[in-house]
Amino acid sequence: MTDSNQTQSVSPAALWRVSQREALQALGIPLWQARQQGAESAAQYLYRVGPLWLQYHQPLPVCKPQWLVDVCYYLDSQPVQVSTLPQDPRYLFSLADWHGLQPSIVQKRELWRLLSQQ
Repeated sequence: MTDSNQTQSVSPAALWRVSQREALQALGIPLWQARQQGAESAAQYLYRVGPLWLQYHQPLPVCKPQWLVDVCYYLDSQPVQVSTLPQDPRYLFSLADWHGLQPSIVQKRELWRLLSQQ
């Protein structure tokens, strides 16, 4: 068994003494936990383009699709990867159901409606 397998099989409580767990709890710090097996596949990538946040399950391609080029031109901004969600969830636009980053007519309409409201 490798060290990484041993670490994942150890419970978080077994890694800390009782006094350490109590101190962490008093400070409001959660106990460390090993990453779950399926967690890597559920990774989300967040990009900010002007006031808009784009959420996708994989990194954006270097050669942006034409709709994204148009959005960048309209907002005079380029996509920048960020790690936090927007404070206003109205500006979070999920690309999860876009097949290969090719939006349907309805999805394009929703995106431009959101942009026109800013």
